[in-house]
Amino acid sequence: MWKNRAGYALAVAVLAALVWLFGRPFLVCALVLAAGLPFVQLALLKRDAGAVSVSLSVRPGGREGEALLLCFEVENGRALHAARSIYLDLAMNNLLLGEETHRRVMLTLSDGANRFSCPIVPPGCGEIVISCRETGLCDLLHLFRERVAPFDEVRTVIYPRPVQLELTLSRDAVGETGDSGLTRSRKGTDASEMFDIRSYVPGMSLLLSMAAALLALFLCVGLLGPLADFFRDAIALSDLSGVYTGPLLKCMTISILTVIGEGLCKDAGQAAGAGAVQLVGVAAALYAALPLLRTFLTMIGACL
Repeated sequence: MWKNRAGYALAVAVLAALVWLFGRPFLVCALVLAAGLPFVQLALLKRDAGAVSVSLSVRPGGREGEALLLCFEVENGRALHAARSIYLDLAMNNLLLGEETHRRVMLTLSDGANRFSCPIVPPGCGEIVISCRETGLCDLLHLFRERVAPFDEVRTVIYPRPVQLELTLSRDAVGETGDSGLTRSRKGTDASEMFDIRSYVPGMSLLLSMAAALLALFLCVGLLGPLADFFRDAIALSDLSGVYTGPLLKCMTISILTVIGEGLCKDAGQAAGAGAVQLVGVAAALYAALPLLRTFLTMIGACL
């Protein structure tokens, strides 16, 4: 606006120079009119500002990325003499993201009711509060701006655009339930790469897993015979006492059964059960190895 004032002042100065150079009556009249016009416009603009009211309406919801249509309505109780446009400084505050953006709008007025539509793109999704920081009437030459009462703030909700989400439960994540009873769908600690879904445990999954494990054990029985003969021959050739070999074989058997039981619990979605089976397996292995530990301690004591 200061540029308009500077330009108008320069025009008045040029007109005054012409009056000083030539002194023609019409130039004097033009100078008087040009000098008095801003004061007349300012007085009329103040009068128009008292009769103007602004309101804003917006639809209650929108979609992220789409333009939101703002509908302004400017009402004046009487004819406007000096006001030719209205200036609006809008503030859009996103309550979800805590971000605020500003938009300046200039609307050209006419006598009577004035309705305008202004499309804007809201800042992200969430609840949006649209308020007016400043509202002012401008004259024809844009030399002055007279403030008017701003409109009441309005609220709308911007919904996120539809996204097709694909969730895949990995084997490592199955059964890793949190404190809220929800199960992770991806392995990792980054919250942006994890989704929580309700744990779904089918009733037949545990029975099917147990049946598959028993079938695998039955098929492996034929392979255990030659393996047992090999260990028996190795023990006979090495002339080791059963005090050493017995606990080792027991620990090996316990570890195999523990791995099978833990896998069954995880497949059934029972993380607590898998942890309990693992703990019991460790305790049983330590108990089976106690004779071997006593023998080692006795040997160490004899050496000392």
